[in-house]
Amino acid sequence: MQGQFFKQTDAAKVLAIKTATLLVKNEKEKSMAFYLHEVPGRLRIQIPALKRSPLRAQEVQDLLEDLSGIKSTSVNTVTGSIVIHYDPDIVHSRTILTLLSREEYIDVTRADPSHQYVETALSKAGHVASKALIGFALDRALQGSPLSILTAFI
Repeated sequence: MQGQFFKQTDAAKVLAIKTATLLVKNEKEKSMAFYLHEVPGRLRIQIPALKRSPLRAQEVQDLLEDLSGIKSTSVNTVTGSIVIHYDPDIVHSRTILTLLSREEYIDVTRADPSHQYVETALSKAGHVASKALIGFALDRALQGSPLSILTAFI
């Protein structure tokens, strides 16, 4: 009987460790993706790992402010966005992105440039709007009929 208890608790420990490892891995993967918008001298990066994390936000700011050519940084922990003003004659945006990548805040291969971000957002908004319009039209057309209940599922 006692042997079974130890087997169950060992299995529970292994499961807990595997679950914790997956959570850390998922969190790390989530933190590596980012959205990027750039004009010379200004870089805006949306890093999901900065959302609701003032400690990580401060870490990133401290890291960047030590880099020569950085004029200022501003982090919004509600959106997970950081705006970096820099002198393009002193530091290049690639240097900033490389530093953030080396410190594992972003993965440069998983950048979502602004035009792709906007296209994705507009596509989602268009899909939602068209679904609402179709639902409204069907509701009006079928109002009072037994089929009107179906419009609630559209």
